[in-house]
Amino acid sequence: MSTEAVARDLDVMREAVGDRQLTYVGFSYGTLLGATYANIFPHRSRALVLDGNVDPQLRLTNGAQYDRERARGFEIALDAMLKRCDSVGAERCAFAGDARKKFDNIRESLRKGSTTLPGGTQVTLTGLVGRTASNLYSPTTFKALTAWLQSIHAAQNPSAASAVQSVVDVPVLNNLGGRADVRVLPETPYTSDDSYYAVNCIDKPFSRSNRNWAQTADRWERESRTFGRYQAASDLLTCPTWPARNPDRWIGPWNRHTKNPIVVVGNYYDPATQYLFSERMAKQLGNARLISVDAFGHCILGDSAGADAAVTRYLVDLTAPANGQVFQPNAQPF
Repeated sequence: MSTEAVARDLDVMREAVGDRQLTYVGFSYGTLLGATYANIFPHRSRALVLDGNVDPQLRLTNGAQYDRERARGFEIALDAMLKRCDSVGAERCAFAGDARKKFDNIRESLRKGSTTLPGGTQVTLTGLVGRTASNLYSPTTFKALTAWLQSIHAAQNPSAASAVQSVVDVPVLNNLGGRADVRVLPETPYTSDDSYYAVNCIDKPFSRSNRNWAQTADRWERESRTFGRYQAASDLLTCPTWPARNPDRWIGPWNRHTKNPIVVVGNYYDPATQYLFSERMAKQLGNARLISVDAFGHCILGDSAGADAAVTRYLVDLTAPANGQVFQPNAQPF
């Protein structure tokens, strides 16, 4: 289940279909798989595109710090979303009007106890953080998310109730039911995450004990007030008890030179793999070009005509885009 093992399987698949070299597009975790392949098999790498990038060196050498920085990425995306909400106004974003302060007040109030919405639904701190994290993956859900936040604000502040619009319910799903990283095809309906811990606990090194977990979670929560504890309650809590003691895993080098540059694509406000990770990926690879999109959400290909055209030219004709280009998404939230 290690990424190195899967990269070697990928090379067997390349050979089985008769390709002399690999042409590959990887999203999210798939960027680690692509980077690993490029460094094990640089001479077999034809055209590789990595969208929504991890920081491979950090992820494979310090799992706790990697996840700590992931929490910061969610905070960056949330703050940008709240600022954008205020900038477009209440007609387009129901939560506009000092949205940052309102969100923080909601969160701190929920630390003390749940809030009851007019329909009787109970909102808890866990629900707030989980739904917000889930919806930051997909900017098309921002209008519904902010309407829901406004309904909580109104319930906690009855004088604001008259401003509440009808709330479209957005279900809380793990990573949007598996669809946030890549669109699931009809013939592959399986969307569960059973493999998540197998892959991550083999790849990412953690302490072999979680006896200090509570103190670490408290520290992360002070740094990343909304998402610090949420992020700590995943790999950091689970992986110390994972039974594989000596896993095979690729820990570098990451800078082996490929004939054609690898194209690295990063969103400015990607919550799950913050933009800094894409910058680091491009620097760590031996031959890479970084293109950026001024967009929200996790991964972008398919939703930015400019980036799509640049990547298509590269995949088909091996014409790599100029380093440092910045594109826009097809649609902005709100």
